[in-house]
Amino acid sequence: MSTESSPPLRISQKRRRLEAQGITPVERLQCEFIIKAKNKRCPLTRAKDVEFCAEHLKQREGDKRIACPVDPRHTVWEREVKGHVKRCAAKIEAQKDKPWFKLNHNCNAQVEGNKDSAGPTELVLEYSKWAEVVNKAHEEFEPLVLEQLHHDGVQERLEEKQNQKHAIQQSSLISHLDQNGLLSKDLHYIEWGCGKAELSRYLLKSVMHKDHAPADFLLIDRSPMRMKQDGKMIKDVEDAGQKNKIFRVRIDIKDVFVDAIIDQEFNDKKDFVGVSKHLCGAATDLTIQCIERNPELQRRMGGMIVAMCCRHCCNYDMFPVKGKQFLSERGIDELGFRHLMKFASWAVSGMRPNMDESDGSDHPSGLTIKERRELGLRARRLIDEARKYTMESMGYKVKLCHYVPLDVSLENTCMIVTK
Repeated sequence: MSTESSPPLRISQKRRRLEAQGITPVERLQCEFIIKAKNKRCPLTRAKDVEFCAEHLKQREGDKRIACPVDPRHTVWEREVKGHVKRCAAKIEAQKDKPWFKLNHNCNAQVEGNKDSAGPTELVLEYSKWAEVVNKAHEEFEPLVLEQLHHDGVQERLEEKQNQKHAIQQSSLISHLDQNGLLSKDLHYIEWGCGKAELSRYLLKSVMHKDHAPADFLLIDRSPMRMKQDGKMIKDVEDAGQKNKIFRVRIDIKDVFVDAIIDQEFNDKKDFVGVSKHLCGAATDLTIQCIERNPELQRRMGGMIVAMCCRHCCNYDMFPVKGKQFLSERGIDELGFRHLMKFASWAVSGMRPNMDESDGSDHPSGLTIKERRELGLRARRLIDEARKYTMESMGYKVKLCHYVPLDVSLENTCMIVTK
């Protein structure tokens, strides 16, 4: 390990905020490895008798991590790449042999790879033209209402966490499910883009808190994930002397034929409820099309709640056909959609401490920080309304609302779907 001197480490915004409030942050055994590119310590936890986390204990002087040649979404130690490639490729090929793998099954177009943004990288922005289109189209919508709720099933988590932002969001989303009759042991749950499945774990706890019995879960995510909550979910149920099913599938939403999973693993008469917290960009649109393109899933889909985010990472090719029609009727074509994505990023850009909302008029758009944020929120709303229209065209009732205030999350809009 390198021991050469480094500049003072950056202090996290969370720590500065707590110290400003006179609160001493709870110390944990954090890895001492310094990430030079970010000038901060590795965020992982170490054992009390060692200096580094398990990952950095393996590192030697001169080692470096490189993108995996098979799946560049993760990295690997350069010295281990040869053996890793064999294992990684085998896992990917094994997934393709599953009956629920159908390449691009939930896409509008035959896309190559995992494309995260639409069109060419260069975009000549026509700010005035498309800002006018967005502002005019937005006039037909009423302001969204803040409907922050709380569920007792998440109370224990709220009490044990110092940073409560995720728990507050989970509590509100789960309470919205309960309020709409979508929280029950007699339902199956699908978490799209589940990551660690933390939302599913506290959803399970809330079902057990309400019905004293568990529900079954289908977890879908395309990435390998450390510190998964699956085992804790199983233990939570076993500790209550009961059993349930937790079935995780590592697959991209664009390629998943859910009806095959239902036929093999959930072949009963229970309805499904879809959930996701911060389902990023095109993943929300692929999820909508997954419901549309899996007849058995659509027949048994009792409802869904999705907290949406990252509209700037959408993809016009993957956007639902009905959603495109909705936008087209308001004068927004593919070029306009790319402007929507750009504008939507301004809704979550934030502001430097020494700046004022009236600053920024020297921006190429000629808009101040406040004006750009407001335009971004309108663009974001148009994308969400197009998604809402698509779900309504399938016969569902759909509501958009703010499920938490902005100081909890800048991405605070959710879509609630019921039959």
